[in-house]
Amino acid sequence: MGLGEAVRTYPADAAQAMLARKRQLWEGIQAAIPNARLNGPALDDPASAPHVLNVSLQPVRSQTMLFALEGDGVYVSAGSACAAHKQKVSGVLTAMGLSNAEADCALRFSLCPDVTAEDIDYTVITLKKHYDMLKAFVRR
Repeated sequence: MGLGEAVRTYPADAAQAMLARKRQLWEGIQAAIPNARLNGPALDDPASAPHVLNVSLQPVRSQTMLFALEGDGVYVSAGSACAAHKQKVSGVLTAMGLSNAEADCALRFSLCPDVTAEDIDYTVITLKKHYDMLKAFVRR
């Protein structure tokens, strides 16, 4: 399939559907992990991408959570897209005002039009399970 065909067949309501799932994910994370921090603009801000949610879950480091979630089939990224494959804290997140500790605990969830409400529910349940276990094992 070429780019033109992909653009032509892309669902017209995809952005709205992903924004609804993003909102469901953030609300679920807030309820499950009250100290979660939203990194970036508010969900209703026009500058907020409808398919990306970045949160910090202190005190659990993002790399630790990433591997735990991966074991249960939930795939996320650490930090920001601009810091992918780098071992240091994201300059983008620190430029947004996050401390090094908050940036080191940042996870990026990327959504697609095919993500369902059930997928989001599973993600939140799995995230909470791992967060509750891992927060007891942070380095001091």
